Amino acid sequence: MAAYPSIGMRTSKRPRNSRISTDVTDAGGIRLVDTGATDVFEITVEHPLINSTDRTTFWTFYNTNRATSNTITLGGTSHTVWFSENPSEEQINGSFWNITVKLVGSV
Repeated sequence: MAAYPSIGMRTSKRPRNSRISTDVTDAGGIRLVDTGATDVFEITVEHPLINSTDRTTFWTFYNTNRATSNTITLGGTSHTVWFSENPSEEQINGSFWNITVKLVGSV
């Protein structure tokens, strides 16, 4: 498991249905699925105004680890996470970038 790079970031975390997930059956019915004893979270990581070195660090990490589990530490708590969608990137004034990442994970 790779550790998420420690470049400048803002994060937000919200619970994902308190371990209960809905599923639609083949017949069209809805059923609830208990995903286990671990709470699952949706985590958004924003890397605001990062320079080209930090941008390269992020994209190298992402391209190497996008299909594996990784760890990220938020508020002193380590989470096991997976990328839930491709990151988005915005260039600012030709010298800086904003990168937004969506993760799903557990404690």
